[in-house]
Amino acid sequence: MTTNKRLSVTILSLFILTIMTGATVIPILGNIRNTFDGVNNIYYKLILTITSVMVIPATFISSRLTTILRKKSVLIVGLLLYMIGGVGGGFSSSIYVLLIFRCVLGMGLGLIIPISTSSIADFYEGNQRLKMMGYSSGVRSLGGIIAPLLAGFLATYNWRYAFGIYSVAFVLLILVILFFKEKKSQVVYEKKNLPVDVYKLAFGMFIMYVISFAFTTNLSLFLFTYNIGDSQLSSILIFLLNCSIFLSGLTLSFISKVLKKYIMVVAYILMGVSFIIFSYSLNTIYMGIATVLIGLSVGILSPTYMVRTTKIVSANQRSFAIAIVSSCMFLGQFVSPLISLLIQSVFNYGDIKLPFYISIVLCCIIVLFYLSSMSLKRKDANVF
Repeated sequence: MTTNKRLSVTILSLFILTIMTGATVIPILGNIRNTFDGVNNIYYKLILTITSVMVIPATFISSRLTTILRKKSVLIVGLLLYMIGGVGGGFSSSIYVLLIFRCVLGMGLGLIIPISTSSIADFYEGNQRLKMMGYSSGVRSLGGIIAPLLAGFLATYNWRYAFGIYSVAFVLLILVILFFKEKKSQVVYEKKNLPVDVYKLAFGMFIMYVISFAFTTNLSLFLFTYNIGDSQLSSILIFLLNCSIFLSGLTLSFISKVLKKYIMVVAYILMGVSFIIFSYSLNTIYMGIATVLIGLSVGILSPTYMVRTTKIVSANQRSFAIAIVSSCMFLGQFVSPLISLLIQSVFNYGDIKLPFYISIVLCCIIVLFYLSSMSLKRKDANVF
């Protein structure tokens, strides 16, 4: 394997940590609850959400640290924190100790994300950069496919064994030490303000994850409420979701060539159609098709937002710009269920399909915005 291929494998392998951070514990939440019985339900929900919250400040810390330290050094610290926070969860004596470890895990992931994404922009240009961003999305979803299956298997022996999955960070640590390198830059730090378009892209990423997470956070309850299926059907649909993200990520370069400037419009149309299907059909086959459409949309949109971000900033602004966009990704995941709860409480409307209706409306607004921007030849058509 050549040096460039080793570097590519090392960079891409870092993305497997993103989704598996939460996906690993999803199958064992029931086991954890049985072990730490008598604790308020909010603490069990925090097992999933607290990592996303901790990622947000850590991404900004990472972008700042890379201006005074080598990226490789920050990556090593991030991987060590990830491994300690992940594996350490299996040794928790209480739910509170487990949450502390989850915080450490989130901090580690936050240090890793801006560097892994900016490294793609550092070493790849043009179509090759788009390919690598697509591959990164595919690898990210691969973690969401493998981790829950492996965690479920290990939990049949003891739920604590599932936390051993996070030890994959040790393998990645070795790869980083041996093969990771960083591009030399003449400018150490650039105080120039970021372009306004970065914040537009960050807002776009935020809205996209608010929409897409309406599916993942409400799926199980939706299936249970309408007596469509159990946790097994939910697991199958989540598996389909991650597989479709994986496939669209791998073929992103081809999809981009075919759809060209309409790539974002088509992706949001597909996502909107998928939520329409979920809102008005209880047929499992149609729901499977809708799940695939959501996955294809996320697999297109997420890396495209990142590619566009790297194009509009200088090399020395990339880590900070990516930290902003990545933070909005996790913020969108965290806020998504809260928006639905807020609307339900304000309007006293308790339909479980409300998050799907909200997602349909948001997709329609975004599609209309893109089409109007393109018709007026506004710059926003290629940004937000």
